[in-house]
Amino acid sequence: MFCQPKYPNKDPKTSSVKIKEERVIQKARTYLKLFLNTSSIHGLNHLVAPRRHPLEVILWLTVVGLCVFGSVYLSQTTWLRYQSSPTVISMDRDMFAWNTTFPSVTVCPTSKLDEKKLAAYLENSPESDKEALEAFIRAIASATYETFYLIPDYGGIRPDDYMELLLNLTPPFNPTLTIGVVGVALNVIPTITEMGLCYAMNTKAAVYNSPAYRAANRWDVFKHYNQTLSIHPLDGEVFAQVINFTTAYDVYIHGPFEVADISTKHQHSEIGFYMKLYVTSVTVYTAPDAA
Repeated sequence: MFCQPKYPNKDPKTSSVKIKEERVIQKARTYLKLFLNTSSIHGLNHLVAPRRHPLEVILWLTVVGLCVFGSVYLSQTTWLRYQSSPTVISMDRDMFAWNTTFPSVTVCPTSKLDEKKLAAYLENSPESDKEALEAFIRAIASATYETFYLIPDYGGIRPDDYMELLLNLTPPFNPTLTIGVVGVALNVIPTITEMGLCYAMNTKAAVYNSPAYRAANRWDVFKHYNQTLSIHPLDGEVFAQVINFTTAYDVYIHGPFEVADISTKHQHSEIGFYMKLYVTSVTVYTAPDAA
């Protein structure tokens, strides 16, 4: 006589639910492993890489956790700062406030002396040491804040006459200035800078350091002189063309209320070359009622 063991009766519904749960769990594991293995977030692929040592997995898990903590901390700091001091960005519909002043241009010729004028001056000068006089004139003509120490000692010319002497020996500077705006005419103003005698365009500050202003010992403010050019973004590209240079030169780009100095970035052009500069002008506009 054989005895058949009795097994507990299995509920078909319970077995079906367990099978479905196992399939869902298996799919979730497969998807999570696939996500970690193919994610572009650096470090996640090391958590599920095959044949990875457990200590290495723990190390990468720690690194990823610290990165997540840092991201959450920085995001929370930014969010709290936004809640306490929000920044409101609005659109200004006043198109006249979009006007931007055209950049100022200062041109400094590298040749400061007219050789013919210098030769005539040396010939007519009563000084006995012509070579020392010529060396001194060339030194003060090319003097800048970087080369003052190279000027030799010379007592044949009064210091008050240095400027007048250099202006009399300066080569002629008669460039042609063209503006890409109809009905606008700008002046070329000679001005004394840290680089010597230069010529500025579209500026309100250069006139106060011009040789004529200094020679007249003036201290007043010009009210209606040398109006600067303002442009609008809808005007497109606006150009200023300066031609007919007879020497090499340096070009300084700055604001209308600024003066070019020795520390200003500049561009150099040799004689006989045509230089083209593209400049993007930006104006910071503050409302009158701003705090």
